[in-house]
Amino acid sequence: GWGIVMEQTPLQAAMIERGVFGSPLHRDVSADEFVDRVASLPLAFQPGAGWMYETGIDLLGILLMRVTGQSLADLVAERITDPLGMASTGFQASDPTRLATAYLPGPDGLAVLDPPDGTFAVAPPFEELGSGLVSTAPDVLRFYSALADGGSPVLTADEVGLMTADALTPQQRGSARVFLGPGESWGLATGVDVEAAEPWQAPGRWGRTGGTGTTAYVDPVRDTVAVLLTQRAMTGP
Repeated sequence: GWGIVMEQTPLQAAMIERGVFGSPLHRDVSADEFVDRVASLPLAFQPGAGWMYETGIDLLGILLMRVTGQSLADLVAERITDPLGMASTGFQASDPTRLATAYLPGPDGLAVLDPPDGTFAVAPPFEELGSGLVSTAPDVLRFYSALADGGSPVLTADEVGLMTADALTPQQRGSARVFLGPGESWGLATGVDVEAAEPWQAPGRWGRTGGTGTTAYVDPVRDTVAVLLTQRAMTGP
């Protein structure tokens, strides 16, 4: 029952006011403050009745930290980036001079969303599982290629299959029409295609186009992995 409310409602206004609405930049709250603020809000619907984006994954990240006693940065490094040799991926840039300026397109052209010495040049107050990593195209390609090849050394093939299968009921998918486009559904923290509503789609293709202009997809039907990183937020490939 928690997630980003796309419609302009009192609940959306309350999420924005409390600083827990979705953001492409790091939130200026601690993990515990995030839980307190989200828990102070009413549910958008009863658990399981629908599906919404992002907030549940951020809460899952906090749960993982509490269960393991490790920071999310340490967990991501231990379980994912170190085994795959993704040396340029983390919750802050290892070398801020390599960061590009992030832009937000508007009616008057491009506005700066985040400069190279901005949000991702320093450690975040709250490491978010739903967003907040900086990376490079080769690192992202390495991650998606590993999962496309069966998951090792990050996951087993069965786990990859579970993660990339459609996890939503028709009712849940219907509740998310404002977010999910035609032919799209959701697996475990990743988008999945359930039909070829557009020429580039294929049932079984999975990945996501993120709010900062980042796109990565695995297409088992065409046997391809594609990564496109741009600097324009809230735009598609």
